Formats: sequence, structure tokens, C-alpha cells
Amino acid sequence: NSKNHVEGEMSRAFQTNLEAMGLLALVVGIFLVFNTVSFQMLRRKGLFALLRVLGLTHTHLFALLMAEAFLLGLVGTILGSVLGVLLSQVLYGLVTNTINTLYFDLARQAIEVPAFTLLKAMLLGIGASLLAVVYPAWTSRRQTLTTQLSHHSIPQSPLVSIRSIWFAIVCVLMAIGIILLG
Repeated sequence: NSKNHVEGEMSRAFQTNLEAMGLLALVVGIFLVFNTVSFQMLRRKGLFALLRVLGLTHTHLFALLMAEAFLLGLVGTILGSVLGVLLSQVLYGLVTNTINTLYFDLARQAIEVPAFTLLKAMLLGIGASLLAVVYPAWTSRRQTLTTQLSHHSIPQSPLVSIRSIWFAIVCVLMAIGIILLG
């Protein structure tokens, strides 16, 4: 009976560690997506200004950027989900073998990823991509074409740090929501 109790406690601790590491990977992934897309927006600011000079409206540019972010988010999320499932199967096998060798026999089971989990991953991946584009596209509306065409017009606004803080808060709230949804 005490052996079963120890096995149950170890299994629960293992499950808790897996959830914590999964949420950490999720938050890091969202920050990577956000920073990559934001950097690309800043890097192509001159191109966007040239498109504006050629007659593209702010609305059309915003729609173009949102469509690009959606497609990149979709492709990245699909690739990330497939690679994540494959990696989890490999790592699960390694961990199961370690537990079998060191502690007790643990029957290896097939990993099943619920459709709801994949849907949440899709929403988070695409949502992070879209969220990363909204602020830079919105701030470009307030800048004149001369400012946008300048090579040295990197924004020095304190909103950059405030934006990062709000984004971190949103990420933490999403992680809490994911935990509560199970």
C-alpha cells in the first residue's frame, strides 16, 4: 500500500512538473513570436513608407500586415504543433524508460493530443502573431511619411516598455486560463 502511495505521489509530481514546463514553453514561445514579428515590422518600416508614398492607404496596409501575420502564424503554429507532438512522443519514451529503470514499472501509453488542445495552440499562435502586428501598424498611422522614410527614426517612446508589460500580463492571464480550462 505504501508503494502505491509513493507511485501516486511521484506520478502527481511528474504531472505537475510537465504542466509547469509546458506553460513555461508556451510563454517563451509567445514572446518569441511577438518579438520576431515586432522586429520584422520595425525593420520594414521604410518599405511600408514607400508603399504609402505609392498610394497604399493606411487601411490597406493594415489589412495586408494582418493577413501576412495570420498566414505566418497559421504556418508556424501548424509546424510547431506537429513538431511538438513528435518531440513529446520521443521525450515521453525517454522519461518512461528512466522511471522504469530507476523506480517502478510504468506501462507506456500512446500519447493522445485532444483536438481542444490543438485548437488552443492554434488560437494562441495565430493570436500572438496578430497581436504583435497591431501596435506597430497602429503607430505607423500617427507618423508622417518623412519620419517613416528616415533611417534613424526608431521610436523612443515609453510605450514600448508599457506595451511589453501589458503583453506579459496578457500572457500570464492566458496561461492561467489554460490551466483553468484543463
